[in-house]
Amino acid sequence: MFCPNCGTKLPDGAAFCSNCGNKIQAAPVEPVTEIPTQQPAEPVYEQPAPEQPAKPVYEQPAPEQPVYEQPVYEQPVYEQPVYEQPAPEQPAQVVPDQAPADYMTINIILCVASVLTCCGCVSVASLITSIIGIVAGSACKKAVAAGDWATAEAKSKTAKTMWIVSAVLVGLSIIAAIILFATGSIASMTNGNW
Repeated sequence: MFCPNCGTKLPDGAAFCSNCGNKIQAAPVEPVTEIPTQQPAEPVYEQPAPEQPAKPVYEQPAPEQPVYEQPVYEQPVYEQPVYEQPAPEQPAQVVPDQAPADYMTINIILCVASVLTCCGCVSVASLITSIIGIVAGSACKKAVAAGDWATAEAKSKTAKTMWIVSAVLVGLSIIAAIILFATGSIASMTNGNW
């Protein structure tokens, strides 16, 4: 049912239009007559909708833009040359048949003898040289234990030189003590009669 004033669709049995407010008169209800079932229904033919030709679509070709490729620059890799220092040639160590002597014993005996003679500066000098000989003999022993034959030979020579010098100085101090004792100078020094 539609409003006769504005044409708005209304529900059946509405008294007023919901849009314009116009009063709606109820239409007389007609009795429904039944259609005899024996009549065949007329076929309904549907007219096909005419096909509209498709409008051609004209596409404007996009202008070709030049493509610039960015050149790739690579950092050159320089290899650092490896310089190897040639190892110095070490002379082959000759291992002696027998380890060099350390002369420790004789230097210790001369050190004690120089203390016992007590004859002035000569015995002090022999004491110093014998101590140097003891130190050189100890270094000689350590070098032999380490297998350093060149150092052991050098320290052995030093120890030998020191015991010879100490022996000469102790001998001189003993001779000086004998001369002083023979002349009586030692007795007069001990009595206080200078």
